[in-house]
Amino acid sequence: MEGWYMRRVFFILLTLVFILSFFFLDPFRNEKHLQRSRKLKQPAPVTGTVDVSGSESLQYCVSGNPGGEPVLVLQTDPGLALPPAVSGLFDRDKFRIITFLQRGTGMGSTERALAGNNTPACIDDIERLLDHLNINKVYVAGGFWGAGLALLFAQDNPGRVRGMVLWSCFTCTPQEIQNIYGGRAASFFPGAYAELKNAFPSDSSASLEQAMLTGLTQKNLQQRDIYAGLWAAYWNKLTHVPGGFDPLAGLDRAAVYRFALVENYYMKNRFFLQPGVIMDRMSRIADIPAAIISGRYDVVSPPATAAAVHAAMPGSKLIILDGKSFWPVSGPFKEAVNRGMGFVCGNEEAEGW
Repeated sequence: MEGWYMRRVFFILLTLVFILSFFFLDPFRNEKHLQRSRKLKQPAPVTGTVDVSGSESLQYCVSGNPGGEPVLVLQTDPGLALPPAVSGLFDRDKFRIITFLQRGTGMGSTERALAGNNTPACIDDIERLLDHLNINKVYVAGGFWGAGLALLFAQDNPGRVRGMVLWSCFTCTPQEIQNIYGGRAASFFPGAYAELKNAFPSDSSASLEQAMLTGLTQKNLQQRDIYAGLWAAYWNKLTHVPGGFDPLAGLDRAAVYRFALVENYYMKNRFFLQPGVIMDRMSRIADIPAAIISGRYDVVSPPATAAAVHAAMPGSKLIILDGKSFWPVSGPFKEAVNRGMGFVCGNEEAEGW
């Protein structure tokens, strides 16, 4: 009996020794400590404003590694703040991430949202922001309108751009805009298109983009919100990502209205650009490293646009992902963006691209 008791005590002690030795000799302890240290050492995001005109100032945010290479991530849509799922794509331990609210994003009134709001002003704003932050050269990333704006900024300032990561490429041509207000969108989403179009009188001679802008700028606030809701629903259909991602989730009525207003204002005015100007000036940035990513069934920004941009930049890499991807929030799309960032930084060979 005594021998049985001693054996039991021995096994209990042996088990305790094993558990304690694993805790103190944990092979992953150093890595866990390193990860905790990184999180503790990473400073809180820095926010501020920069004056861009006599009456206009823009809010910006700088996060990640203060000593890392700066990456400017541009809004995907005029008037819509960058969703955290997109601004958080890049490694914050490695990069200094810069985002800002473009003109009209967060403005309280129609007049303030649209006054002085145009593409040349957006390009000037980026230059002022980088000067304000004492950044001479930067990586630029963006999708849809953000991709178009990145190309325009680089064409005006090729010496300030180290490289670009572009997804859902959009070059702001009248044909691309028409495909959103009909054309391809109507072919692939006939129900959503009919719902939007039927919101306006059938005998109206105005184009759909003009009708939308007129509806969004009228004095009747309740009617304006109805049109804003129609546009938001339509846009979510066109850019839907499987899995439930919604870039408008959590936005209040005013934010949804500003998004609809500013986006339709830009499209009605053809993004304040001469037709084809982006592709006409591609020779200015032909040597800038770029990764260009597209979803094969992206209705808004089809692969043909990405392929045309890629062909004009001989050193760029192109990847076309199976699926309808527009927002880079799904696994393969997120992976492609990070892989593209590695390529433009010279840290990764893009095998299979």
